[in-house]
Amino acid sequence: MSNGAEGYRDQSERPTFADIELDNLSRWEGVNVRTREITAGVDDLAANMAIYGQQQPIVVQEKDGRHLILIGQRRYLAAKKLGWKTLNARVVKGLTPIGAQIWSLSENALRQPLTPSDQADATKTLYDRLGSVAAVAREVGISDQTVRNWLAYHNIVPDQVKAMVDANKISVRQARRLAEHVPDVNKAVEIAEEMAKEGRPPRERERILAEAEEDSELPTSVIIQRAVRRKRVRRINFILPPEWDAVLSQASEELTKNRNDIAMDATISWLETSRFRP
Repeated sequence: MSNGAEGYRDQSERPTFADIELDNLSRWEGVNVRTREITAGVDDLAANMAIYGQQQPIVVQEKDGRHLILIGQRRYLAAKKLGWKTLNARVVKGLTPIGAQIWSLSENALRQPLTPSDQADATKTLYDRLGSVAAVAREVGISDQTVRNWLAYHNIVPDQVKAMVDANKISVRQARRLAEHVPDVNKAVEIAEEMAKEGRPPRERERILAEAEEDSELPTSVIIQRAVRRKRVRRINFILPPEWDAVLSQASEELTKNRNDIAMDATISWLETSRFRP
């Protein structure tokens, strides 16, 4: 007896693999579960595919002379950006729209991004082996600055704080700022634990961080007291174009973080690396 997506297609059909022309590929409308801003990250994926090629086949089903993409629409968009003519595909047959949607949901639900700690460790290992930031960036297909950021995270953030980041209790940016301004490891961990307390409002976490940056010599209890008292912060409202609003919504869902927190983190991160930083 079969179950899952297999229960919605003819079990006698066997998948085959073939190189399919991009002109013959189309998105399977109403089936792909990833529908919001599917172009996010396609430039990075294209850069990676330009170096390493197509590492996994897409999954398609033929219908009315065309091949409908069930899994791999971002690989398809990246291949178009690179000017490729074909993509390797696993061609399935007899899959109903219901079975296809189950398969698509399962494939996306099981996909897990690397934890920040894994990302930082891998970046450090590659740096040690390749010998330079530029070499790591070139081989992985990311920017030099991204490599530097992960190396800094690996080198200065205490392991206990990294664990809180991996558990989504504080952000990578907050962990780096804390480590940069509070050299005392024990105190940095104490402050991070206070920031990560359940029920702590996002703005209060930022105020704790700001107080720690202002005077890291103060006792942790005093830093927290000052942050709780200083509730007045400047509120900034801005309007995002629709395509970036969609990216923000997708990030909020995938990272299970508040949209405002993500926008604030991104703004502060940019300001920290800009020429306007005090």
